[in-house]
Amino acid sequence: MVLPDPSAMPDGQSVTVDATWALCLEYANRLRPAGLAEPMLNLAAMLAPEGIPQAVLQSGPARTFLTASAHSMETADEPAVLDVDDCADALRALHRLSLLDYDPTDSVTAVRVHQLVQRSTRESLAPERLQACARAAAKAVCEVWHERVDSPPLAEAMRSNALALIKCAKDALWMDYEAREVLSLPGASFYADGYLTAAAAYFKDLVAEAEPRLGHEHKQLRRFRLACGRAQRESGDTQGAEATLTILRDQLTALLQSSPGSVDLDEYADASQELARAQGFSGSPETARDTLLALQQMLEGEGFPPQRTLGIRHDYALWLLESNQTSAARKVYEQVLEDKLSLLGSEDPETHMTQFELARTKLLMGEVAGAAADLAELLPKQQRLLGASHPETLKTMEEAVRARAVAEQDPRIAADGLAEALAIRLRTQEPTDPWVLHTRMDRIMWRHWANTCAESPDREGTDQAIEELRRLLADMDKALSPGDPIIRRTRHYLRELRRFKRHADKLGPAEAARRMGARFTITTVHRGLS
Repeated sequence: MVLPDPSAMPDGQSVTVDATWALCLEYANRLRPAGLAEPMLNLAAMLAPEGIPQAVLQSGPARTFLTASAHSMETADEPAVLDVDDCADALRALHRLSLLDYDPTDSVTAVRVHQLVQRSTRESLAPERLQACARAAAKAVCEVWHERVDSPPLAEAMRSNALALIKCAKDALWMDYEAREVLSLPGASFYADGYLTAAAAYFKDLVAEAEPRLGHEHKQLRRFRLACGRAQRESGDTQGAEATLTILRDQLTALLQSSPGSVDLDEYADASQELARAQGFSGSPETARDTLLALQQMLEGEGFPPQRTLGIRHDYALWLLESNQTSAARKVYEQVLEDKLSLLGSEDPETHMTQFELARTKLLMGEVAGAAADLAELLPKQQRLLGASHPETLKTMEEAVRARAVAEQDPRIAADGLAEALAIRLRTQEPTDPWVLHTRMDRIMWRHWANTCAESPDREGTDQAIEELRRLLADMDKALSPGDPIIRRTRHYLRELRRFKRHADKLGPAEAARRMGARFTITTVHRGLS
């Protein structure tokens, strides 16, 4: 359906087009099921013109809206409950009159509506009717989002529909508690699909808009702020995340003291746990450790769910480890693993996360053979349960090749394995994702060590590694907070490589490596805790 913009049409013809659409809609509304074509077009006018999933316009909220809006429904005292076939018939009627395109064989973008038709339809609605349409469309999108989004094309289509709805009816959505949920869905979709920078930017704008509309203590605003802090942290803006989550944690602390019933412990624990992660990844593991210790003390005796408590203890062990309390961290990890095996079983991804951390701790304590064996056993389980490209699987894959390289004294194992992992990450994650940046750093260093240990080292290899680290640091400076631990580590490696180059230029790569005591270093900067 191709239509010109009204501004490009001769005088009076835009009126003629509107009148023609009105006559078509009046006729479509008389087709069976009578009275449903117009409210169906009202709903479609609120959503993405390039394609609306069929499930949205056949959802429970959509059918409720159509039932209440129908002009006439046979002779029943109360409107009959519509089914999905009635919705399809209404769409066919609109398609027959060229008011929209309907292809029931394409579930993702089954309905397409020209933007001129959408705008004309919305402009014909009274304010109260427009609000009712927006609320119904929002509830329909939310229902499908939570129950049926099971493929990337559908996820992208749902995000487009949520954004289109927000663009044309934002004020109406803010006025209704249930409809307001749709405002967070684009950000949640960006986050779920790995577009972490976009998710952080979206939630930051949402928080800024929500605060004057809802008030700074509103529960939905607090949920938006938590999502914002999480996305900021995982996108690399750890300092921004710490600021966002400190505001939230302090606000919840004040509410617990002044109005205990307005905040549940689960919400407080979520905020504190996320804050600890932001603190730790900002370079303050001791602060993160203390935040989680205080949280555990607060929750003691409160009957907090055991699985949530295990997650907090798991994170606490990480920050013990990063605070150089390795033996204490190992003890906590061993206790947490025992409890997870009892509560969740050996096949649960949460159990696997702790098995991974315990293996990493063993590696850092010098138990290389045991760590390599544990990681080799864990990796195929995660590949089977999560998939080869899942972030947790990739973490294990990378740590496993590091452990093997150290155990077998062959840096080529790590260099090749990290190259494979990096290729997967670049296919599935943003180039600025902190894990992608970390894997790039690791690959550069292991490839350099492999070169220096070769029988005939390439003299240009060090120059290449130095240049790659310089480019990487430039990318890190754009994507990560200043002072991020991964930036400090990369700067350290750059200094070491420049020092190595000075020795190599005088003595040759092999002798430089011998004199500097080159050894296979284990690099583990953790990110993406769940």
